[in-house]
Amino acid sequence: LKEVLESRSIINSSPEIFFEEIAPILTDDPFLLSALDCAAHDLFCKSKLISLSKYWNNKNPKQLLTNYTVSIGSSDEMISEILLNPWPVYKLKMSPDELPYLNQIKKNTKAKLRIDANTSWSIQDVLDNQNLLLDSGVELLEQPLGRDKWAQMEELFKLIDLPLIADESCTTLSDIKTCQSRFHGVNIKLPKCGGLIKAREMIKAARDIDLRIMIGCMSGSSISMAPLYHLAQNSDFVDMDGAILLKEDIAVGPKIHNGIVSMKDMPGVGFVIKPEFEF
Repeated sequence: LKEVLESRSIINSSPEIFFEEIAPILTDDPFLLSALDCAAHDLFCKSKLISLSKYWNNKNPKQLLTNYTVSIGSSDEMISEILLNPWPVYKLKMSPDELPYLNQIKKNTKAKLRIDANTSWSIQDVLDNQNLLLDSGVELLEQPLGRDKWAQMEELFKLIDLPLIADESCTTLSDIKTCQSRFHGVNIKLPKCGGLIKAREMIKAARDIDLRIMIGCMSGSSISMAPLYHLAQNSDFVDMDGAILLKEDIAVGPKIHNGIVSMKDMPGVGFVIKPEFEF
């Protein structure tokens, strides 16, 4: 890996060729693979003085709408977080125990709601609360069952009218086909799949079988959010609030105001490290 990184093949060739060189070395480390892949795209595009969107022939990237994530807590804690952060769409982390909070939450916001179950529900939990979810205007339900509950998800898919989005069940390209007839869409996250090249392959495969696309994130600075702006241009749902949830961001990247994500046209993936964090 050191030899590849020192070869400067990123600038001399392309991010795709660089990826082909490092991917076999990092098959068991998608986080590091993703970091190097994103860095390669950034360095290559900066060397050509173009943005990542222009490299991908998307010359007019649009503003995006991202949700704001509300963590599991008491009813008062969740409502307080919503009131302190007015937003047009929220992702609520909820176990079945928190579902009764929905009625009270809806009294305090007119925003769209998405629910992330993080594998903590059962089929019966979903069916018992389907009317509550629909009446509350819930837009989608993310990963209700465990990652490998394929048979149960296939059964649930036939019984529920609410869009089901795979997260933990969809981390690699091979998962896409398995998600068909079990989920309505997939949440693609760069650190889980191995970077931009893998993510774009997954998006194409998902579109080919009519699955909807969510571009998601984990907690991270604007350095990790910036590539998502370009990747999410043709997505159905966007979850890229990871940087605004940090106490301190080490970089300046995509701007988010009232849920609307925008970015200046600049070379690279679209971030600048703050001077106090440069090294």
